Amino acid sequence: LKAQGNQAFKQGETVSAAHLYASALQVLGSLSESEQNARSKDEDAGDFQCGQRVAVPLEGGGEAEVEGVIAFDNEDGTYDLVLDDGADRDGVPRGMIRLISKDGAETNAPQELAKACWLNAAKCAFQCEKFPMAAELASQAIKLDRSSASAFFVRGRAKLSIPMLDDAKSDLKQATLVDPGNVQYRRVLAECLEKIKQRNIANRNTAQMLLGYMRAEGVTAAGSNALPDSKER
Repeated sequence: LKAQGNQAFKQGETVSAAHLYASALQVLGSLSESEQNARSKDEDAGDFQCGQRVAVPLEGGGEAEVEGVIAFDNEDGTYDLVLDDGADRDGVPRGMIRLISKDGAETNAPQELAKACWLNAAKCAFQCEKFPMAAELASQAIKLDRSSASAFFVRGRAKLSIPMLDDAKSDLKQATLVDPGNVQYRRVLAECLEKIKQRNIANRNTAQMLLGYMRAEGVTAAGSNALPDSKER
């Protein structure tokens, strides 16, 4: 279901993708711990099994690696991965994948997949301009992994669009702290800071105009006009 959702999202079918992610989350939520273990043991004994932690080279080459889990075996010698930053890497050849450990595969895989589904659903909501929903869905991903720069970025960008500028700044700063080298994160944070600056300038100008009006009208500091004496009425 998650793989189908990824494909739909890539094709621009965001509503269909969101429904597929929701279905995947429903399935994950319905699996008991014993069922999860049984599914893991029944996995085809190939080179890799769903849920195993692996490492793959960073895109663009070099010796640096990024870690994640096996999400789907395409049965053609390639695998779809969910990386620790919440991103997806689909169709990775077996030769590019390095197994880290089999330990904890049964318990880690459902949580990793759930986090990815929540995060991808949030991206769908953002694309549909449902910004409050996108922020809430990203919050669910953050609950599962508070080190996910991608989840903080998606929530921050959604709040920036609502707009909830101060909350957006907090999330976007957290995203850049976790992944300081991400150019997009820094660019959107700078955009948020500029909007906050312009908002503050506008608020100061409004306050100055209001103060000038109050002075011109003789409004006291207590907020009431000097009332005429009762004898003059």
